[in-house]
Amino acid sequence: LTLAAALAGATCGLAWLLALRDAARERVGKQALEGADARLAGLLDSAMDAIITVDSEQNIILYNKAAERIFGWPTSEMLGQPLTRLIPQRHRAAHGGQVRRFGQTGITSRRMGDGTVLYGCRASGEEFPLEASISQLDTAQGKLYTVILRDVTERVRAGEELSAFASAAHAIRESEKTRIARELHDELAQSLTAIKMDATWIREAMPRDADGVRVKLDDMLGLLDTTVAATRRIASDLHDDL
Repeated sequence: LTLAAALAGATCGLAWLLALRDAARERVGKQALEGADARLAGLLDSAMDAIITVDSEQNIILYNKAAERIFGWPTSEMLGQPLTRLIPQRHRAAHGGQVRRFGQTGITSRRMGDGTVLYGCRASGEEFPLEASISQLDTAQGKLYTVILRDVTERVRAGEELSAFASAAHAIRESEKTRIARELHDELAQSLTAIKMDATWIREAMPRDADGVRVKLDDMLGLLDTTVAATRRIASDLHDDL
């Protein structure tokens, strides 16, 4: 066996080993990438909020399980579709401009929870309230927008019920104030006035020598005057508050 033949054989063997190594690395890299993709998909699908990513044309390229549950559309029917499909007709015209303006701000993300309520549209056509966060990312394939959407139907409904309860409670309170004011004016004040008139008659009809009784009646009449005035003032204040 010559040295040249030996070197040639060794070179072929090394090349073969290097090819095996590169192939193994490629397989490992591909498996690692597939594993990372699977983990990411699992994380996205385990999220409680809808997560949707759209491209620069606002066509959907990512749509997780929560989005399926919230909107009612399966992923197979939404990938490649415009995001406006999930937006009520009356809001679609403004939506595209809002996203484009956000893209021009250079802000990486805008967080959920600022109190703004948006509206989505389910597959059934039902509109429902949403809270939303949006982020943007520049990639080699163009700008990507990711929105995180939370269905706040129950929270909004609870707020409406609380507001309705507060309105009802206010109406009851005002009705009760009206009733009390009316009773103070129409019943108590009139009764006190009648008592005053009777006390005045007694004082005038008494013998002139009943000074002690006359003093007591004067005190009673003074107290009645004060009470009548206070009753009328309270009734007037209650009426003015209505």
